[in-house]
Amino acid sequence: MHSDGAIAQTRPLNNWSKTDEKVVTVCPYCASGCKINPVVDNGKIVRAEAAQGKTNQGTLCLKGYYGWDFINDTQILTPRLKTP
Repeated sequence: MHSDGAIAQTRPLNNWSKTDEKVVTVCPYCASGCKINPVVDNGKIVRAEAAQGKTNQGTLCLKGYYGWDFINDTQILTPRLKTP
């Protein structure tokens, strides 16, 4: 945490791959419509950055910054039904 109480990313900036791909999309968490830049490396989202948008004005909430593990989770792609 920063001295002002803000939460910071713990991974150093220089550890990110040079081949990261950035795309602009809308955050899926709520209906606000915040613009984000999910950073894709080897076909997986590794982090999200805020994009300049009318709603979020270049900032993101905690879910927008850190809530991307569910996309790369292979367990959610398996059927939830049990066979009798």
